[in-house]
Amino acid sequence: MEASTYLGGFAVYQALVDFPMRESADVGTIWQGVAMPQFVFEFWSQEIEPVVEAIVRVLDGHPTHNAAATESLQYEPTQHGLDWAAHQISAGQLSSFSLHPMKGGIRYALLNGPGIGGHKRPGYMGTIEYTLADYIHIWNELLQVNGLGMVCLGHEEGVGFTDEQFTPEDFPWHDNFLVIGAVRSPIGDWVQKSGPNYFSPLDA
Repeated sequence: MEASTYLGGFAVYQALVDFPMRESADVGTIWQGVAMPQFVFEFWSQEIEPVVEAIVRVLDGHPTHNAAATESLQYEPTQHGLDWAAHQISAGQLSSFSLHPMKGGIRYALLNGPGIGGHKRPGYMGTIEYTLADYIHIWNELLQVNGLGMVCLGHEEGVGFTDEQFTPEDFPWHDNFLVIGAVRSPIGDWVQKSGPNYFSPLDA
């Protein structure tokens, strides 16, 4: 079975490494001399609108530097915003769009289309890389978005998927990087489970 090419974790780092981030931090895991945790939220839907809504909710109006990429995954800075990117991705003109908050614990958010990396995949994927351990407020916000079919939090590189693992039966619950995951059941409820890397945000 061919692995999905949705970007997450280390692959995103590689694709975005040359993009200018906030002035006070670099793209690595060291910030002001202190090692930072790296957590990757990933969320998926058959439609683009819920993924866009999720990103808007989590970024909560914070200003961002943005960049857009075609199938080559060469990110170029742009003054355009997320609504423009959603239209371009829906039309097949872009593969991916990144938003880099100028401050705070979110390193970047990504909106990825089904054609990313030159491969056609079902649906749309959002990714948010977070550098703090108090993940619960973002987790709860994502679970409130109608239309998302999967939400998960992974450590370091994030959780690896294949194209057929967006159901409760097939989701990679035992992925070593999984902190916590939630997948919609056929009746629309969340099936939520802790992963091998689970920790309580209250213990962080």
